[in-house]
Amino acid sequence: MRDPPRFKNVLLDLSGTLHVGDKVVSGAISAVSLLKRCGCKVLFLTNTSKTSRARLLAQLRKIGFDEECIVEQDIMTSVIAARNFLMDRNLKAYCLTEEAVMEDLTEVDGGDMSDSSRGAVLVGLAPTALRYDRMNAAFRVLVDEKVESELVAIHTSKYFRDGDGMLSLGPGPFVKALEDASGKEAHVVGKPSPTFFEAALSELGCSAGDCVMIGDDIVGDVGGANAVGISTVLVRTGKFLPKDEDNKEIKATCVMDSIVEAVDWIVGEEYDTENEETILKEMDGGEGGNEAPMSPREEKMVKEIQALRSQLKEMGGEPRELFPAEEKVGGEGESGDSKDEKDEGTGTGDKEEGGVTEATEAMEATEEASKGPETHQDEPKSKV
Repeated sequence: MRDPPRFKNVLLDLSGTLHVGDKVVSGAISAVSLLKRCGCKVLFLTNTSKTSRARLLAQLRKIGFDEECIVEQDIMTSVIAARNFLMDRNLKAYCLTEEAVMEDLTEVDGGDMSDSSRGAVLVGLAPTALRYDRMNAAFRVLVDEKVESELVAIHTSKYFRDGDGMLSLGPGPFVKALEDASGKEAHVVGKPSPTFFEAALSELGCSAGDCVMIGDDIVGDVGGANAVGISTVLVRTGKFLPKDEDNKEIKATCVMDSIVEAVDWIVGEEYDTENEETILKEMDGGEGGNEAPMSPREEKMVKEIQALRSQLKEMGGEPRELFPAEEKVGGEGESGDSKDEKDEGTGTGDKEEGGVTEATEAMEATEEASKGPETHQDEPKSKV
């Protein structure tokens, strides 16, 4: 029986971690599917404040994330968190947000703030709204002496990786400007707010110790999760900058190249053997043709499988499953899964027990015979 994943509950950032604009991060779709096949509960966290949750899901569908990967109920947005914050306080807000997000804010929309009954200003990432006249209107609400008002920020990211691959200004500087002008401190409801991550843990029904956060934002993803005791993986995609790894105040549990490597670490090195059947089908032109492009590790594995098949044919053998259950040595439990292998290749690297089949032993024995009586440093291979 295979070992369980390192964590049973996974928080996944969306923009910059699974996709950048309308481009999927290589291997991201397969990585999410793998987490779910391994029994992990996955909750998607996003500070995206330019669109509603329903529209966000539609965008994800267009770039390849189907119902097996993501459903609407599994997406927790900072916009929804902002709505709940305002509703809990019975506040209406002047919203500095994009029109596309307003369908998630109908209960708290204060309109044009023509009277003083609205007691809040809500700020999100809104390129069309964050202009002088709208900012000035928000400022006037905040300093209106007739009513005590609050400044609420969906999030305060300073910048983000835009669809053109360049960094763009986030809502943080605009929130800071309103804070400085009004003298009021903003309530931040999205990442990195501890309240946001505590709500995520509650949604998953787990403790911080049995959860991991994967994201590209050293402050929003890593810093926020760290604050409530959640383990973190910082990925080198999206808005990641090399200097993030040298941040002295915020440290991730580990830093990895992408979501693919992060998921591999969570589920363990048995990732390869678990996916072998799917990879072979794709290689043979069978099922799986609609899968996302294979990761470099999977491509390497396919090449090694092809090489081994060729060698077996030369020896007179027939291609077959590399690790059939009845031939595994040292397997545990009913599934017969082999133990982790440190060396993924088929070369001369030392292997742990449990991953060598009769076919590969026969091939190694043939190679030994062809080399003659030369003395080898490796331990003797068992005879077939």
